[in-house]
Amino acid sequence: MNGTVDERLAKGGSGDKLTGLIVGYLAQGLKAKHAAICGMFKLIEFA
Repeated sequence: MNGTVDERLAKGGSGDKLTGLIVGYLAQGLKAKHAAICGMFKLIEFA
């Protein structure tokens, strides 16, 4: 295992979760900027 890996970097599958959250917020009518912000906060909440 590479010991220089930054633990704060995205893990496998986290991009899929974020994409799903953003798409869900967009489907509810949020603007892209707000959907991305809400998605990030929700993803952090899941961690």
